[in-house]
Parts: sequence; C-alpha cells; structure tokens
Amino acid sequence: MSSQLDAISYAYQLEARIAACEARVINRIELTEARLLSRIEAGEARMLSRIEAGEARLFSRIESGEAKLWGEITLLKWMTGTSIALNIAVLLKLFIP
Repeated sequence: MSSQLDAISYAYQLEARIAACEARVINRIELTEARLLSRIEAGEARMLSRIEAGEARLFSRIESGEAKLWGEITLLKWMTGTSIALNIAVLLKLFIP
C-alpha cells in the first residue's frame, strides 16, 4: 500500500511540476508576443515616417518640375507670338509697299 501511495504522491508532484512549467511557458510566450508586437509597432512607425518623407520629396520635385514646365510654356508662347508678329510684318511689307 505504501508503494501505491508513493506512486500517487509522485503523480501529484509531477502534475504540480507540469502546471508550473506550463505557467512559465505561457508567461514566456506572452512576454515574447509583447516584445514582438512592440517591435512591429516601432517598425511600422519608422516605415510610416519614411513614406511621409518620400511623399514630401516627391511632391517638392513635382512642384519644381511643374514650375519649370510653366516657365518653358511661357517662353514658347513668347517665341511663337514673336514669330507670328515677324511673319505678319514681312507679309505686310510684301503686300503694302
């Protein structure tokens, strides 16, 4: 009977150890999950700041290109107007002596 009680008490001891191990494993899993989530959030924040910086650079390049384009269009308008005025002057000189 004593060996049966020893086996039962040993089984209870094993059960208690298993429960303690499960608690430690669950605790480690929760800590690891919390660390990973914080790393993910930090990485997400860094990526968002990089995206915003890239957008700002892109918009500034677009605006500077747009300003340059408008300047070139203005120059082309001026050159076309001058060319038309000179052609009209030549035609008037030819037909009106």
